[in-house]
Amino acid sequence: MKLMKKAAAAALAAVMAGTALPAALAYSTPDFSDVPPSHWAYPYVMAMADAGVLKGTSATTYAPEQKVSAAMLVTLVGRVTYEDDVAAATTDGDSWYSAYLRVAKDKGVLEGTTITDAKIEQEVSRYDMAVVLAHCAELLGVPEVDTDTSKITDYAQVPDAYAGAVAQVYALGLITGDNAGCFNGAAAMSRAEAATVISRLLTLAESGGTEKPEKPAETIPPEEYNPHPIGLPDWATLHPDGSISFMVEGDVSDTTLSSKDFESYDEYVKGARLPGITVEFYYMTQEQYRAGEPGILLGTGVTDEEGLFSFEVTVDNSYFYLVDDRSFTVKAHGTSGGIEYDSPYKEPTAIDSNLKRDDDLLYDPGWEIPAYPVEK
Repeated sequence: MKLMKKAAAAALAAVMAGTALPAALAYSTPDFSDVPPSHWAYPYVMAMADAGVLKGTSATTYAPEQKVSAAMLVTLVGRVTYEDDVAAATTDGDSWYSAYLRVAKDKGVLEGTTITDAKIEQEVSRYDMAVVLAHCAELLGVPEVDTDTSKITDYAQVPDAYAGAVAQVYALGLITGDNAGCFNGAAAMSRAEAATVISRLLTLAESGGTEKPEKPAETIPPEEYNPHPIGLPDWATLHPDGSISFMVEGDVSDTTLSSKDFESYDEYVKGARLPGITVEFYYMTQEQYRAGEPGILLGTGVTDEEGLFSFEVTVDNSYFYLVDDRSFTVKAHGTSGGIEYDSPYKEPTAIDSNLKRDDDLLYDPGWEIPAYPVEK
């Protein structure tokens, strides 16, 4: 178990940082044509496949939208939660999931789900996924945390039998909803979702149950909030639970184009912008930036038809309370007009009420991200 978890953790860290996986830990170097870098689950799929936790459906495909069976879910959570117990429970003649299923039953992982021996090879719902993840978090020693269901827009439709588990795994950062905030619990779990939640569960497993995925180590109670000598910026909203939300806005442009290619500068600005590009907003210190270390992904968005992006980010207030310079950065990647683009991280900096850098080198509408065609 420890080798599997260390390999998976190293893979996840390497892919999220954009670096190569160490050869000693690599099971393979997959190149899935159906999971390009612009795919929302790309870092999770690549990390879990690199480490051998998940496999592709072929050498070149992953089938991210293919649905996951209960047997596969039980196997995946077992690999990162209690692999040693599974090894001890394995007997000759077992199917690929039999030992995982036996241990899952013994540990109560399937309690409260509809997963039975008769249904083990059927598609698993997101409701059952939430319950399984909640049980695994408990096995890892993760204490229950305060929940906030206000952002789960369909929470009122969640059956009582699942409500507690759904709220808890949301609070732990193991799952999220769709762009509209819906959990869609009755829907079947996809392979892309499986890679994502298993990598997040791995974060909990590697930390001994003490580290929540992509969350800071400490939350400052709202009544003790004192983020900075200048106070809470006017572009941010402090919520009763201590979280802070604000909008991230800007554009992504093709760096290969020149104003000389257009009749006016305004036409150049509009013509160079790239629609359909994924934008990632990070917390990253200057030290991390200079050392080439990964930051913490806080939110993502996609440029619209005009190449503009605007999305809300909600963060723990300790991002402001514990850090004087409010270091944030952005990067972009994706395919637009049949061309694949990528951008480096912009140098981390504080941001003002217009989401511009403090040195005012950026033009409206906010963060300007230069993107470069990817060389094949």
